Amino acid sequence: MAKNGDKKMLSGIGEIIAYLECTKPTFYEFIRIGLPARLHRKKWYAHKDNIDDFFRRFTIADNRNLEIPEDAE
Repeated sequence: MAKNGDKKMLSGIGEIIAYLECTKPTFYEFIRIGLPARLHRKKWYAHKDNIDDFFRRFTIADNRNLEIPEDAE
C-alpha cells in the first residue's frame, strides 16, 4: 500500500481537479475527450499515472494551424 504522500489513486472530483489544477467545467471537457477517470456510485476515481499518460499523449499535438486567441494563457 502506498504511503499517504505517495498516494496514486484520486477519489472525488475535488482531488482530481486539484491534481489537474483546473476548474470543474474544464475537468468535464477533459472527460469528454477521454480523460481516464471513472464515475462509480456517484463518485469520481482516477489514477495519477493514467492521468499523466493521458496528458503526455494530449500535449503531443500539431498546432501549426491552430488559431491562438491573444488572451490565451
